[in-house]
Amino acid sequence: MKKTLLFGLILALMFVSSLAHAECAGTEVEAVSDGSFEASASGGPWAASSTNYGTPVCDVENCGNAGGAAAAHTGNLWAWFGGAVISDETPNVQNPEVGTLSQTIDIGEGSTLSFWLKALYGETFTAADNLVVTFDGDTVFSITIGEASAYAADYVEVTVDLSTYAAGTHTLLFTSTQDTSTAATSFLVDDVSVKYCEEGGEGEGEGEGE
Repeated sequence: MKKTLLFGLILALMFVSSLAHAECAGTEVEAVSDGSFEASASGGPWAASSTNYGTPVCDVENCGNAGGAAAAHTGNLWAWFGGAVISDETPNVQNPEVGTLSQTIDIGEGSTLSFWLKALYGETFTAADNLVVTFDGDTVFSITIGEASAYAADYVEVTVDLSTYAAGTHTLLFTSTQDTSTAATSFLVDDVSVKYCEEGGEGEGEGEGE
C-alpha cells in the first residue's frame, strides 16, 4: 500500500514538474514575421514562388474560394498550395505546380513551430501530391494528399518540436508539388508561428537593496 501511494506521489510530482517546464517563466518570443500572410499579398517578409500563379499567398478576391471550401484560418489572406489543373478552360497550366514560401528567422533554444493546415481534394486526385516543411533543409513535417483525410473537413493545427536546433539564424521553407494533369488538389496553410521562451536576465525579481 505504501509503495502504491509513493509511486502515485512520484507520478504527480513528475506531472507538475512537466507542466512547470512547459510554461514560460520569461517572455514568449515570436520568431516568424507575418505568419498570417496579411502583409504578404505583394511582397512582405516571405520569399514566395509558384509555377502557375507567382505566389501561393491568396485572398478570395484574387484566388476565389473553391465554392466556399478555401478561406483563411484568420484574417483575409492565406497560403494556397496547389489548386491548378490542366483543362479546356486552362490549357496553359504547367505541370507540375510547385509552390514555395520561405523565411529566414532567428530562434532561441526550445523553439516550437506551429501552423494551421487544411487539405482540399475531390474523388479524383494524385495521392502523391504533397506538402513538405523543412528547417535548414531538414524535413520536419511532410504529408501527401493520400494521407490528408484528417485535414479535409477544416483547418487543423500542426505543431513541430524544434528544440534540437540551436539558437541562431535558420531557414523555414514550405514546398508543395502537385500533379496538374489529374485534378486540382490543394493544401491551405495559415497562422505560421515559431515561438520560444526568452528567460529573464540575471537578478530579475530581486528586491531593492539586496
